[in-house]
Amino acid sequence: MKKKIIGVVAIIVLLGGGIGLYMLNMPHRDALNIEAEFNLTASELANQFLENNKLANSTYLSEDGDSKVGIVKGKVIEVGKNAKGDSYVIIRDDKSFVGAQCSFQGKINVHISDNISVKGVIRSGAEYDEDFEEYIDVIMEQCSLINNN
Repeated sequence: MKKKIIGVVAIIVLLGGGIGLYMLNMPHRDALNIEAEFNLTASELANQFLENNKLANSTYLSEDGDSKVGIVKGKVIEVGKNAKGDSYVIIRDDKSFVGAQCSFQGKINVHISDNISVKGVIRSGAEYDEDFEEYIDVIMEQCSLINNN
């Protein structure tokens, strides 16, 4: 009886480990090769989240991780590196206080005040953080520079 229980537990552990390894090694979506589902200014996109968060979340975000891929345009107001060492830019319109933070793998060649278009995957929407009393930009990942005017 003990051998049967040990055998069943071993099979369950092996199946669980196999499924875990499979999911860990699944290929990520390549945002560059997926057709853009929207084309907006960074501030237009961010304002949609601020005006009606539920509608914007259901429009652009997906619980399964396949959030929408789109193009955002705006003026670069900040260039830096994130915690993983990847480059990011924050873009928005001249008159707006909220826009999009776009993360790139590796280095990019843009400068503050450049007008750019970026294609990427939305990871979170814009919101107002009451604790810090500031607006948080839309977060986009797997970004690529489409146009640098």
